[in-house]
Amino acid sequence: MKQRQRFSRRVLGHTRTSATNEAPGAWDVVAQSLRLVFETLPIGVWVLNLQGHIIYSNPAARTIWAGAHYVGPEQFGVYKGWWLRSGEPIAAEEWAAARAISKGETSLDEEIIIECFDGTRKIILNSALPFYDSRQRLRGAIIVNQDVTARMNAEAALAAHETELRNLFAILPVGVSVVDENSTVIDSNAALARILQLSDAELASGTYTYGQRRYIHPDNTPFKREEFPSTIAINEQRIVEGVEIGVVKEDGELIWTTVSAAPLPTPDRRAVIVTSDRTDRKRNEANLLWAHQAIATMNRRLQAALNREQELARTDPLTGIANRRHFFDLADHSIASAQRYNYPISLILFDLDHFKSINDTWGHQCGDTVLREIVQLGRAYLRDADLYARYGGEEFIVLLPQTDLEATLVVAERLRQAVANHAFANSECPGKVTISLGIAMLLPSEDDLGRLIQRADRALYQAKSTGRNRTVVAPPQNIQV
Repeated sequence: MKQRQRFSRRVLGHTRTSATNEAPGAWDVVAQSLRLVFETLPIGVWVLNLQGHIIYSNPAARTIWAGAHYVGPEQFGVYKGWWLRSGEPIAAEEWAAARAISKGETSLDEEIIIECFDGTRKIILNSALPFYDSRQRLRGAIIVNQDVTARMNAEAALAAHETELRNLFAILPVGVSVVDENSTVIDSNAALARILQLSDAELASGTYTYGQRRYIHPDNTPFKREEFPSTIAINEQRIVEGVEIGVVKEDGELIWTTVSAAPLPTPDRRAVIVTSDRTDRKRNEANLLWAHQAIATMNRRLQAALNREQELARTDPLTGIANRRHFFDLADHSIASAQRYNYPISLILFDLDHFKSINDTWGHQCGDTVLREIVQLGRAYLRDADLYARYGGEEFIVLLPQTDLEATLVVAERLRQAVANHAFANSECPGKVTISLGIAMLLPSEDDLGRLIQRADRALYQAKSTGRNRTVVAPPQNIQV
């Protein structure tokens, strides 16, 4: 009760008017209620008299200053402080409390740094309100302190973070912009102006809208506004990544970009857009595609030329069938297969009778015609699997896989008769030409092509020496037809 009366007498007694008829007990109730309010406030409250003595402080005030409950002759001037903005120390007469009790000056939310009794420093908002008695005489001041250290530190950290972000924003090599729901650029960095080839003034004015230029897809179809990444990001509240957009300038120049957009968590429907320049890359891709196509064309031509060279290397240029070297390349493989799988393989060796006299009498052009037409006759009686080659001059060789001697003799005789009955179309050539043939089948004792050819060659020699225009089978069969 004494404490309530002291609080009422020291604080509220100065504001009670003489005109009131209220009983003193009513003021005690008011004083107790106010005291309970002060005791529970999260902000510090001090009450000073005209001498600067602290006559009341609430728990929040003592917590802020980390000090004891000062009530009595202690003066507020014992505290240390600095102005937040300038960092200058606060002189005794500059404290809001001192100005309130000396000049009746009201101060609101002055930002200061205080040194607490435990040595720590805090940032507070300091306010002072002078109070008067019924005769309007200044009787003291109420001081209010609000600890904003955490908030100020957070704001400082946020400001530093914003500065870092803005510095990063400025030096990024990609264009970054913030746009509203109408695609108007609210903020942007220098890279965006460079990529879109706009002046800083055009972007800084806040009037540039992405819709001011024509935009196209990679297939040259127009870009609709509702397809633009920022529109989708804002309307659908999702991130849109890697959209390739061609920007057509007023002079028709095309700028290729890759655009991504993300909605910002703000109530005013905004999005951040990241734009990277793909013009050089697109140009390089086009050049690379052209180079690839040119290289592919060159490769096809080179491959065709190589194929022709290989064909010429394998083919007899006059008759179009395999030459001697290519015959041996393929024949060895056929002989090895026949031996491995134990199937018969036979060989025909033939040449034109009296071919030298044809060249001497009718000329080499006629001789070439005879050779070509005889080769064509041979194709009619041979299979694709048979290896047909010009062995040299007017001599030809045929290797017949999976063919025994009897079947080979049938083929040889058909060819001989076809040549003998053939009438050459060229009137400058003789009417009839004959061939002599020697045939042989690979023997189990033979392990290479050379011996097979030797036996067929001896049979051919026998055919020519016994009258020509005939077929002779090599020993051991030694058949003559």
